[in-house]
Amino acid sequence: MSTQTWTEADCPPAFASLPDPVRGHALAYANTELEAGRNPERALSFGIARALATDDDALGADATGIFIQPGNNAWVIFSDAGEERYTFVDYEDALRRGGEIARARHLPLVVVNLEGGVIESWEFSEKGGDSALHLQPGADGRWFVRGPDGLSESPTRKHAFEAARERAKALDVDLIIHFRGGAVERRTHFAKDAA
Repeated sequence: MSTQTWTEADCPPAFASLPDPVRGHALAYANTELEAGRNPERALSFGIARALATDDDALGADATGIFIQPGNNAWVIFSDAGEERYTFVDYEDALRRGGEIARARHLPLVVVNLEGGVIESWEFSEKGGDSALHLQPGADGRWFVRGPDGLSESPTRKHAFEAARERAKALDVDLIIHFRGGAVERRTHFAKDAA
């Protein structure tokens, strides 16, 4: 448990540009993450993204999508209706926070390359879930599975695939397996076991 906490008077520069109500929420969320033992840099990213997910004006009230794009050794979250940009060093953090913002606003989340080409996208249902599980390679040989019930991590592709297959059956959704660059390798639907 961390003894560090941030206040309005003593907070990282990243909070300074946030509107007052968003800043207060971001500080509260970030401090909660710090208390849970999260790395301060990640706590900062999580706090800001969670606060922005509930702020309708931050990324444009008329947005029709939330986008993530690489830029300057970081990942940038933005919308198609606002000038605001939110930067995350770690792709997993950007994807997690972009998903929170998109779910909260019932908008699609689209990851694009530098030229604007779609790498992957998620459409969220009214219940806040994605219509599929996504199995993707991560750093250091780890594999991640994202879906309507959250994010999980596995040490190997085989282990991740077996767990994802069972989750896909239970949720009755497709399993989409991605190559390292994000392109889709294959999409499969597993029928639920007969009762």
